[in-house]
This record gives sequence, C-alpha cells and structure tokens, in this order.
Amino acid sequence: MRIPIWVPDVVAAHAAARTATTIPIEGEESMNSDFLMRQLAVFIYTLARNGPVVFLGTLGIAVFGLGPIGRALAARIRGVAPSLPADDPSLAALKAGMTDLQERLDFSERVLTELRQRLIGGGGPVPPAPPGRAVTPV
Repeated sequence: MRIPIWVPDVVAAHAAARTATTIPIEGEESMNSDFLMRQLAVFIYTLARNGPVVFLGTLGIAVFGLGPIGRALAARIRGVAPSLPADDPSLAALKAGMTDLQERLDFSERVLTELRQRLIGGGGPVPPAPPGRAVTPV
C-alpha cells in the first residue's frame, strides 16, 4: 500500500535513487523503508518551514521550565512545601508594616464612625414621611 505524500524534489530524488527494502511491522505484511524516509523528510521539512515558531516555542518552554515558575511548579508536583526561615529580616519588616497598616485602618474607621454620628445626629430613627407624598422603601 502506497500513500502519496508531497516531499521536496531533492528528497524525492534521493529516495527514488535508493533501493527499496521492506521492514516487517506487526499486523501488516511489510512497510517500505522508502515510505519511512519520505515521512522523515516531510517532518524535517515542516520543522524547517516553521522554524521561527519551533524556535520560539522551544525557547519559551525552556525559559518557563528552567525559571523560577518551572522550579516552583516542579516542587509543587513533588509535594515539597515552600519554606521561609523564621528569622528572615524581610519577614519581620513585612510584619511590622502590616501592624502599622492595621493601626491606620483602625484609626480611619474610628474617625469615620465619629463623623457619621455627628452628621446623622446620633443615629436615631428616621422621621416619618410628610403626608401626601409617596413613601419610598429603604
């Protein structure tokens, strides 16, 4: 059985000059080695034709796989938990910064609550609507 495949002329001429030998494959009578060479030539030609895409794809996979994201992903797959040293100075600085931010947030909440109480007048009940006007639900 022969399957027609387009190959570059140079590869086709080289394949035609070779003598065809057969390689037995399980389930089939035999496979022509000329067919395998043409398949390999088409594969190489396709890679060469799409060279920039293949190059950039390979480069991207290498950078991703060997970079910090790839190492973190590999550690996650292996089940290794990331650890920080307990006496890390950057960790202490982050804790101090978070404490300062929390104090500022608490102060801002107190000031806003006090301002709201002064503007509303103690937060008493809302006065009833004057008669003759539609009541809008709150």
